[in-house]
Amino acid sequence: NASSVAGLLEIMRMLSEKELELDYGIDFISFCLEEPPFFKTKEMGSYVHANSIADNGKEYLGMIALEMIGYYREEKMGDRAPSFYRNRLIVSGIRRYDAFNLKIAELLREEGKLDSRRLSFADDYRNNGPSDHRNYWSFGIPAVMVIGSGGQGNPHYHTPTDTIETLDFHVMTHAVNSIAHALFHYKN
Repeated sequence: NASSVAGLLEIMRMLSEKELELDYGIDFISFCLEEPPFFKTKEMGSYVHANSIADNGKEYLGMIALEMIGYYREEKMGDRAPSFYRNRLIVSGIRRYDAFNLKIAELLREEGKLDSRRLSFADDYRNNGPSDHRNYWSFGIPAVMVIGSGGQGNPHYHTPTDTIETLDFHVMTHAVNSIAHALFHYKN
């Protein structure tokens, strides 16, 4: 997920330049082994990490997994209301941690450049957590996936056409700024 790794690196740069005094620490981590055959196994990089911090005595406010934050498109596809197709960030989590999900969605909107939409699925929903955030729930750590909205998804996902030319750097800049705002202004 190159757009999210690029976003992560940019947020790290922003934080180091701002020299903010936060009431909490932020760990920036990228994971390997998210895709099959490792997905939903204890071999996923995020599972290994979540397991390693589960009993270290520290309190974790939550985890935010960035996914495909660089692809956007607004054209209407189908019969849904036009607002459904606006460029936005989707915050996806489970109901058990809905307060965290809502707080992240609100902080993303607060920056003012990009809308966000919160999806909190039933804790036992079969297709819950299609990303690295899923592994933190079983260790009692709130976690969400923040993913860019490309209408009804990215048609280039996992194909040879998933190239840098398909990214919208203008909207991606707003996404990175919104995510940085959420990280830097989180109040417990």
